Formats: sequence, C-alpha cells, structure tokens
Amino acid sequence: MINVIVIGGTNSTIGVSLCNQLKNDGHNVISTHYSKDVMESKIQSFFLDVTKEESVKEFVEKVYAKYKEIHCLINNAGVFKGELLTSSRLSNWEHIIDVNLMGVYNTCKFFSKKMISVNKGKIINISSTKGFNGDIGGSAYAVSKAGVTSLSKALAKELAKFNISVNVVCPGYIKSNINSFGKLGLEDNQNCSYFDISNNLSNVCNFISFLTSDKMVGVTGQVFNIDSRIF
Repeated sequence: MINVIVIGGTNSTIGVSLCNQLKNDGHNVISTHYSKDVMESKIQSFFLDVTKEESVKEFVEKVYAKYKEIHCLINNAGVFKGELLTSSRLSNWEHIIDVNLMGVYNTCKFFSKKMISVNKGKIINISSTKGFNGDIGGSAYAVSKAGVTSLSKALAKELAKFNISVNVVCPGYIKSNINSFGKLGLEDNQNCSYFDISNNLSNVCNFISFLTSDKMVGVTGQVFNIDSRIF
C-alpha cells in the first residue's frame, strides 16, 4: 500500500537517507527543513520553522488540502549546540528546547487532530539515547530528547482510542554534524562494545520504514533503541 508520509528535519544525515528510502519504497513523501543549505535528496523539501505554532498549523492545512489523509508523521527535526552546563548560554538552551521539544509538540498537536478525524494514523518521534544516558557537553540536548520520549508516551495513551500509534526511535551512533562537539562522539562510545557502526544508518532507516508500513499495527507507546552499542 502506498502511504503519504510527512518527515520533518530532512536536512540531516538521517533525514535525507530516510526520505530516499521511503521514496524508493514507493511512498508519497513530504519533507520539511529549516536550514538554507538543503542536502541532496530525491524529493522536494519545504521550508518550515517547527517552533512557530501558526506556521505549523498553516503547513498542516496545506498538506491535508492536497492529500486528504496523512498516514504517518515522522519528527526528525533537531539541533545540537555543544557546551558544558557551567559555561552554557541561556539562549542556546532555549533554542534547543524550542526546536527539539516544542517543535515536536507543535507538529504532533496539529497532525494528530487531523488523524483523529479519520480515526487512524502513525506518529514516529526520533529521540536519542542521550535522553536517558546524558552526555558531556549535551545537557540541553539530553533534556530535550528526554522530553520527546515522555511526550510520546503520554500522547500514545491519549491517541490509542483513535487508532493512532505514537512510538519513539533512538538511533545508534551515526557520524554526523550533531556529534561533532569536541570529543562528544568519542565519549559517547567509550566503555562499550559495539558492532561496526557503518550499518547504523541503514539499520535505523530500515526499522523506521518497517514502523511506517502496514506490517506494524497496534504497537504504541514504545521506545526502540536501534543501537549497536552495549554499555
């Protein structure tokens, strides 16, 4: 079955790979981005500031005017500003929380209203193991991702009666700009055993693709760690 899937935060390593895979799987994919420098993808991407409630509301209305029904929303938008808590700037904290957590709040709020009207749908929120493990120089990011996980669990309970699932995916270590603060990527992989991390990106995309499909039905409120590391 061909589904209509909305993916936020597609100007990223995971976002681009996931868009391309879902497109290759035959789905109609609608992507959004915030960065001015759009990474190469096989689909068209639309500018959206997920922190602006009215902008998100308008975007949702436009999408539903064209497609009538959205089968799955994937929230992948996220930012990271590496700094130790003792020297952190409040503006950076606020920006990270606004994008990573409030952005998920805004999109979930307006897309779920539409999904409720047709009594079905799927929401997949991309979180991080840093949300429960923490990380050096990543306190704001960890807090935001912990919030995404908690929000998803609460929303799963609210939407279950409407046949709408809400699940969380925590990717394993993937080399990208978000892991580029000092030794953050190295610190994140110390004192653990893991397989070859070159498979992590494809593993995450394959799993999310499976979650969006009709083969995964009736599973909600779960946190899936697609991680090759064993701490």
